[in-house]
Parts: sequence; structure tokens; C-alpha cells
Amino acid sequence: MRLGEAIEIARRYRSHARPQAAWSFEDLPTVIDALTDRGSATVAVVLVLDRDGALTEALPMAHPHRSRVFQRSISRKLGEPWPAFVARAGVEAKALPGELRQEFEDAVNELALPAPHQIWYRLTWNSEPEWERNRGLNLIELERGNPGDPRVGRDANGVRYLFHHDHNDTTLGRHLFDHAEQLCADLERVRGPLIEFVRAQQDHAKPTLEAFTLRDTGEPAFEVTAYLRNADASGYWAVRLEDFAPVECGLVSAIPG
Repeated sequence: MRLGEAIEIARRYRSHARPQAAWSFEDLPTVIDALTDRGSATVAVVLVLDRDGALTEALPMAHPHRSRVFQRSISRKLGEPWPAFVARAGVEAKALPGELRQEFEDAVNELALPAPHQIWYRLTWNSEPEWERNRGLNLIELERGNPGDPRVGRDANGVRYLFHHDHNDTTLGRHLFDHAEQLCADLERVRGPLIEFVRAQQDHAKPTLEAFTLRDTGEPAFEVTAYLRNADASGYWAVRLEDFAPVECGLVSAIPG
């Protein structure tokens, strides 16, 4: 099946003002193969509820004013060539609808499902230019979360990036992740002043950069703190950054999770 033919059999709907396409469980493997054949990576699968022709990704729960989204995503590994990512995503994506269906069935007693209803599955796919535009610089590999809801990531040098935010806004979450990607891109420029800043506080210090925390507090600028291991003693130097430059520091016993 060609992708154009796959689009023809899709259920079309809009989510967050964007056109979307969803397929039946049985059609998904063929559609994913069509995407893989054209060099596109399948990067997300979302379960969609059909309520008498109205499609929604936010499934209503029995608790008033609450809903639940069933979704899975696939991330590109650091340094992974695009053809290798496309091939891997094509294999992994075929397993995700079954995982989502099982998760849905396990939670069915917590949901307020209309009768009758039908389940579809939305796919998100990217070409390589789309991935670079939509997913950032690909410098940080997320171990938990996704670019719209980042939690824990690590770069190629082993430096960790710990994200903190108290909202479900994927646009704001993406801004936070992009900020971390830019920090990572500038890391060689940032690392030297960080180390010198700590050494100015303690003679003969031998600090080693281990992590950054990035916190969205609702202010225009994010709070960014670097954590450098104190080689000569227990604990870490916590260095607050402004515009990626160190402004103040102190000793802490551990890196906040």
C-alpha cells in the first residue's frame, strides 16, 4: 500500500486545530510499512475514541472533569543515522497499538465510555527535515518524557538534564526542552566559566559537571542550575545560571531529582 492509499482509508478529524488521521488496529501495520518505505519515521501512536462519529484523543474518565490520553512515542537515539531510525521506528511502532489497547482495557472501569463507541489509532510521522524542525537539535536523548513533556535526558557526554514543570502545556514543555538543547549546543562555551566560577570559591577545587536542572516557574526566563561534583569532598556545587552564565553558587548534598 502506498501512503496516499493509506490516507484514503483513514478517519480524518481535527485535534488542537490540526488535521489528523487515524486507522483501525488491523490497518496499522500496512500503514506503518508505507511510511517506512517512503523514508518517514513513525514517531507516535495515540488511541482515539470514536463517539458516534466524533473523534477525540482525551477519553473521559468516571471522575468529573477528568480525561486520559493513551499514547506512546519513539525517540531518535543520539547519533542515530536517519535510515536506521526509520527502520527501527517501523518495527517498534507496530508493537505500540497492542500496548495501548491493553492499557485501555486495563483502565476501562475508570473510564466513562459512551455506548456504542469505536477505537482508532492516530499515527504521527516525520521526514528527516520535519524531525529536525519539530524535535530540536537531537543533542539530548530523553530517558523519560518527550519533547513536549520532558522529564530526564542525557547528552553524548553523559551530562544529565532534569526538567521540572507543573503544567500539561506541550508548547511550554517544548520550549523548556529546546532551551536545554541550546544549552547542550553551547556546552563547551558554558563549561569553562562554570569550572572557573567554582574554583574562585574554593582554592584547588576539581569540579566535574554532572547535571543541569531546568525549571519552568511561570516566569519569562527558566531557572537553570548546574551541578558539579566536588571531587575533594562530599556533595555538589550548585551553580545558578543566567543566560547560561554563572551568577551564584553553594554546596548541596545531592542533585534534586
